[in-house]
Amino acid sequence: MTDRLAITGGFFNPRDYARSNRLPTEPWVTLIADGEVIHMGQFGGVIGFRELYRSRIEPLRLRVVLEAGEMHLPGGWVQGVNHTPQNPEGNDGIYLFTRAYGSRVDLAGGRKVVVRDGVVVDVTEARAAAIPEDGFVMALYGSLQRLADANFGLGQRVGYRLHFEDANGCPVAWNPLTAVGAGPILVDNGHIRTDYAEQGFFEPRILNQPARRLAIGILPDRSLVIAAGDGIRTVEMAEAMKRLGARWALNLDGGASAGIWYDGEYLLRPGRELNHALLLVPAP
Repeated sequence: MTDRLAITGGFFNPRDYARSNRLPTEPWVTLIADGEVIHMGQFGGVIGFRELYRSRIEPLRLRVVLEAGEMHLPGGWVQGVNHTPQNPEGNDGIYLFTRAYGSRVDLAGGRKVVVRDGVVVDVTEARAAAIPEDGFVMALYGSLQRLADANFGLGQRVGYRLHFEDANGCPVAWNPLTAVGAGPILVDNGHIRTDYAEQGFFEPRILNQPARRLAIGILPDRSLVIAAGDGIRTVEMAEAMKRLGARWALNLDGGASAGIWYDGEYLLRPGRELNHALLLVPAP
């Protein structure tokens, strides 16, 4: 197989990286593979694909609606998908874990509801719970723990539905099979964007500091363009992507994380381990 390309995706918490003995940690961004949500991030944008020439860059948001019998819990109560919450006790929230997270969830406090094949098989206050291959685990905190008894009891049928929305909460009909989140969005329908704070980015290295940057863009013919630059600001990367002809462009993780790999060789070698990347391969 030839013409295989891999590029760095989105972000993670560098403080977590340092605490984990320099091993890659959980992402912060939306990741979707083969139609399955691997991780939920609610800022910036995503580049999403149905097929190679059916791609979009947009501010995709995920809303998870839990269903238990006739009850539908509104979106927003599920605050994370496959992400370990930081200090969740004392807050009202539900966190959803599938096998994409691993074989078990290990979290202090709260109530864990184990669902296998659409049916609750265990409700526990134990720290750890196994994640079924054909199901998921919900960790409930704060006042929402009462739902474990009232609506998520043993034998209860429980499921969830994913809704895709834009940054304003409006439904998005186009659902990607593959998506990698990052940001900010640099070019939108041919227009350079500079509203980085409104997209959820407040760090000086994003707003105005020069750095190594990596971006991906979509050309008018729907082909892709990838660019890297050293010592440039975010707006300068946006200007470069527009000059390269990108109709839409998305900033990817940069700095020591920036990497481009092509057919077995690094064109740009990252300076640290990564926990995910976007891999483009020829169609079978």
